Amino acid sequence: MPDPSAPHPELLVVMPVYNEEKAVAGVIDAWFNQLDAIGIDYQMLAVDDGSRDGTPEALRALREKWGAKLDVIRQVNAGHGPAILNGYRQAVQRGVPWIFQIDSDGQCDPRFFPAVWGAREGCDLVFGSRTRRDDGFARVVVSFVLRMVVLLLSGVNCRDANVPYRLMRTEAVAPLIAKIPSDCFFTNVGISVLALRVRLRYRYVPIVFLARTAGETTVPLRKLGKHALTLCRDVRGLLKS
Repeated sequence: MPDPSAPHPELLVVMPVYNEEKAVAGVIDAWFNQLDAIGIDYQMLAVDDGSRDGTPEALRALREKWGAKLDVIRQVNAGHGPAILNGYRQAVQRGVPWIFQIDSDGQCDPRFFPAVWGAREGCDLVFGSRTRRDDGFARVVVSFVLRMVVLLLSGVNCRDANVPYRLMRTEAVAPLIAKIPSDCFFTNVGISVLALRVRLRYRYVPIVFLARTAGETTVPLRKLGKHALTLCRDVRGLLKS
C-alpha cells in the first residue's frame, strides 16, 4: 500500500495492462520520454489485470529501468473496466490532483498529450476526441453505436464516452468514481455519463488514435452483441445509483 504521508506527484497516469508483453515496453518508454520533455511531476501506475504471458516480467524490467516513476500493481483477472477503476481509486486514495488514462497497446499517441494538459485550466475533464482512427472503420462504427446506446439510455450525448485518452481532475471525479461498481466493464462510459449529467466542466482536444502495435482488443467485434448488453446493464445500474 502507498504511504499516505509521502509526497504525491501532480499527475498519475493510469494504464491497465493485459497480455501486452510485445507492446508495453515501447508504450511506457514513449510516454515517459514525452512526459519528461514537458517537465510534469508524474508517476505511471500500471495495473496488470492478471496477465498470462510475459507481461509481468516485462513490467518488472521496466520498473528497474525507470524506478519510482513506474508503479506496478497486479490484480486477479477481472477485465479492462475493473482494472481502470482500480487505478482511479488508487489516485483518489493517494490524493493525486490529476488522473490521466491510457491503454497499453500503443494506440494512445503521446504527441497529443501537451495539448490535452494545456487545456486543463477551468476544466474537470479533458477528453481526447478521436478525429482520426487508424484501427479500422469497424471501430468507428462500434464507437458510434456506443454513443447512440448511451444517448438512448441516459439522455447524455457524449462524443466518445469510452475514449481512454482522458485527463480528469481527481477532486471533481472522485464522487463519480465512488459510484462505479467494482465489476463495471465500461468504467469510462460510466464516468462520462455521470460527469455530463452533473454538468462537470469539460472540453475536447483532437487526437489521432493509432492502430494496435500487437495483441488483441479488449472488445473484439465478434463479442459486440454481448458487450452491448453489458453496456446497457452498466449504464442502467449507474442511473439508479
